[in-house]
Amino acid sequence: MISGKRILVTGGAGFIGSNLVAALSPANTVFVVDDLSEGFRDNIRSIPVAFFQKDVRDAEFMRKLMSKHKFHAIFHLAASFANQKSVENPVLDLDVNGMGTLKLLELSKEFGVETFLYASSSCIYGSTNEPIQEDMKPMPETPYAISKLLGEEYVKFYADFHKMNAKSVRFFNVYGPNEYPGPYRNVIPKFFALAKQKNPLTITGTGEETRDFTFVADAVEGTILVSEKGKPGEAYNIGSGLETKIIDLAKSVNEMAGNHNNIQFTPRRDWDHISRRLADNRKASELGWTAKTPLKEGLRKTFEWLESVKAGEQK
Repeated sequence: MISGKRILVTGGAGFIGSNLVAALSPANTVFVVDDLSEGFRDNIRSIPVAFFQKDVRDAEFMRKLMSKHKFHAIFHLAASFANQKSVENPVLDLDVNGMGTLKLLELSKEFGVETFLYASSSCIYGSTNEPIQEDMKPMPETPYAISKLLGEEYVKFYADFHKMNAKSVRFFNVYGPNEYPGPYRNVIPKFFALAKQKNPLTITGTGEETRDFTFVADAVEGTILVSEKGKPGEAYNIGSGLETKIIDLAKSVNEMAGNHNNIQFTPRRDWDHISRRLADNRKASELGWTAKTPLKEGLRKTFEWLESVKAGEQK
């Protein structure tokens, strides 16, 4: 486990970022840059960090910050999220996820950052019915997937050409505390929001589609391990390695929330062609990582957290 380091987490008030900050802060000096366009200040309010409400694309601010503090490690999670939002706002998506990443890599090279960890996504693989290994050909199908893959390619270039200790993780459907429901958020918080209101859960598709759901504490553990032991320039899958049908997920959420309303179905979104999603985690396993949290346990922890927060009081 990392200790005694000065660490910058971009997007550190967001869902995964805030959980990462909570894991890193006890043994390190942690700085967070987040413009709160996706994140929530309350996610890290009780954590001892230096917080800056700034856009990672603000080159002048980032230069001053990095010049002053000489970070040992950067975890780059700031992003415009995710697929549907990118379809609606492709220029913003490219600017934040592409140029934002490139500018940060340039500054990291300039100021001698020892470790650079980039957060990518399993969506870069596109549609496939096979367990996904890192060496499979990427087939991005949305601007978000394209920009995330672009970020990975820049990370690989800086690792290969500039000899930076930079690497990437590809998250598979991460869920858990600190993710609020919203129009562009993931299916689990959306399902819980509907179930708590005693409304039918809406599935886009048939419900037979599968996804690899990964509890956030496991994802954070894998991210930190890759930052320490991962090979420069490489990308690592971070997933549970287990498939769950969306219909079964919906039934579990309804049961947990005491929602007896039916499940309803709508057609898939135009960009969503994925029927099956399963991570092959062999590379991360070789580093010593495996997902430990069963889905039912992770859902229970997520529901308990959602019950503990009041809608509208997040920021």
